[in-house]
Amino acid sequence: IRVRAKQNLVTPDEHVSQYEHAIADLRNEVAILKAKLAQRSAAPSDVIEGADENVLKEASENWKLEVIKNLESRTSMQRSLIDVERGLVQWRVELDQAKEMIVHEERGGSSPSSRRSDARSLEDWKDAIAQIEENIKENIETRRSLAERLQQNKTAGKELQ
Repeated sequence: IRVRAKQNLVTPDEHVSQYEHAIADLRNEVAILKAKLAQRSAAPSDVIEGADENVLKEASENWKLEVIKNLESRTSMQRSLIDVERGLVQWRVELDQAKEMIVHEERGGSSPSSRRSDARSLEDWKDAIAQIEENIKENIETRRSLAERLQQNKTAGKELQ
């Protein structure tokens, strides 16, 4: 009988801190936008005299909708980015496990009782590693793309202010 302890490589605190950071960013942005909205509603009456009040109200409503859409999009992208990060961590854990199994197989250390739980051959494990590495590359590209789109969204949000 073999007994082996293994260290848990996934730290959930990282994911929690990412959510906390995203929430703090969004709260700051909401506070800024509320202040700007209050400024716009407290605009001098002489500016409103020359323009049609309905047109100004419509423009204000359109602006609010654009800001809300921008914030919803940003929130969605931040959640997706966190999910991709979580996926990368999981793929890396699986990669480490597969590499351990290959080392174990190459040392010829598999008994029939331990093979019942996972009857993969050495070639199967090598194929699994190749697939996992491909998935990691895809996730890294997705993360890069999401980060780029998130930055564009933040820039668009600042332009709305």
